[in-house]
Amino acid sequence: MSEKKEPAVNFDKNIDSKVMGFAEYWIKWIIRLLALVIVFVIMLSAIDIVILVVGKILMSNSYIISIEQIVELLGAFLTVLIAIEVYQNIVVYLREDTIQVKVVLATAVIAVSRKVIIMDLSTAQPLSVLALAGIVLAVALAYCLVSTDGKVFKYGSTQEIRKE
Repeated sequence: MSEKKEPAVNFDKNIDSKVMGFAEYWIKWIIRLLALVIVFVIMLSAIDIVILVVGKILMSNSYIISIEQIVELLGAFLTVLIAIEVYQNIVVYLREDTIQVKVVLATAVIAVSRKVIIMDLSTAQPLSVLALAGIVLAVALAYCLVSTDGKVFKYGSTQEIRKE
């Protein structure tokens, strides 16, 4: 005698969709707020870079900037570019409701490039340099795979891909 028992609690199946809709609505607004915050940070950072460049030029006896100062400026400049890429990731997410892996990987390429440029090899630990090299290879490989849809391994060279 197997009688079908009614569940102890009768859940409304629409509640889940209502809760998720409510959550999505507020998450979108939070993301918009974060986009505005990052635009503000980008503006302040750009102003800071201009002040930094003018200050370096005015403080030096000649109009030549040292290598250390160039590395510092490049680090600051690339940091602003990373922030711009993050902003673009946010905009793409808001417009398309998806995360573009290629855009995220492009951001990672800039971030890793920044780290490579500003790393002081005279004081860096060998293991840190090796780890950074591994990260560079991993990000480059991931970007290559996403950019070519995996066709690099199918043919073995990008020249053959371009001919298709």
